[in-house]
Amino acid sequence: MLLFSVILKVIKMFEPSESTFLVSKIRVLIVDNSAISINLHREYMIELGCKVQTLKNPTEAIEKAEAFLPDLILLDQEMDKLKGLDILGLLKKHPLLKESNVVMVTGTDYPDFYTKAKELGACMIIEKPIGKNKFVEKIKTLLVEYMH
Repeated sequence: MLLFSVILKVIKMFEPSESTFLVSKIRVLIVDNSAISINLHREYMIELGCKVQTLKNPTEAIEKAEAFLPDLILLDQEMDKLKGLDILGLLKKHPLLKESNVVMVTGTDYPDFYTKAKELGACMIIEKPIGKNKFVEKIKTLLVEYMH
C-alpha cells in the first residue's frame, strides 16, 4: 500500500500529456490471443515504465498470474478456449489474485458484456480498436483511481 501511495504522488506530479510515469514497480500481465494486440499493449505499458509479462494462451492465465502476481491485468474477451469473462471470474475467486485490477480489453458487441464484466469485478473496460494516446490516458486514469 505504501508503494502505491508513493507512486500516486509521483503520478500526480505529471501533467496528463506526459508519456512516461515512474511506475517501474507496477507489474502488468497482458492476456490476449492476438500477437498484434499483445505487442502494442506491451509497448504502451513499457513506455509507462511498467514491468510487463504476456500470455497468448488463456488456459495458462491463472498459473501465470499466480507466479507473477500482477498489479494490473489487461484481459482480452474474445480468445480461443476460454473467454476473458471466464478468466475474470476465476481471478476474482482466487485468494491470491482476487484483489488484482483487471481491465477488460474487447471489441465484442455482446449486449450484456459490460454489465457482466463489472459484476465480475473488472475495474475498467477498454474498447478495441483504440489508439495509443487514448489507451495510455485510460491506463493513467486507472493508475490514479484504483492503484492506491
